[in-house]
Amino acid sequence: MTCASPAYLARCVSSTSGLVHPLELPVNESNAPVAAAAAGIGIIQTAHFIVRRHIQNGDLVPPLVESERPPLSIDVTYLPSRRHSSKVKAFIAWAGTLLAA
Repeated sequence: MTCASPAYLARCVSSTSGLVHPLELPVNESNAPVAAAAAGIGIIQTAHFIVRRHIQNGDLVPPLVESERPPLSIDVTYLPSRRHSSKVKAFIAWAGTLLAA
């Protein structure tokens, strides 16, 4: 999902010329791009479940909703011998709840 803060879009995007200030910000931590986008530094592209709370709060907006691609599925792979493991079942249930919310 592509997102940016409303302030960034108001400041840096023109309906006639597109982006005015392109910026590339390399990061090595998964929350850094979301925090940077919410602070008005730029536009990010990430998984919907990562930015869902920020979109609900209004900190980020998806400016390209009509051109977003459908979400990708996430699969859990485990050894057949672990099929009935209570830890594997608990993890799958937790991950499913987290990603579906």
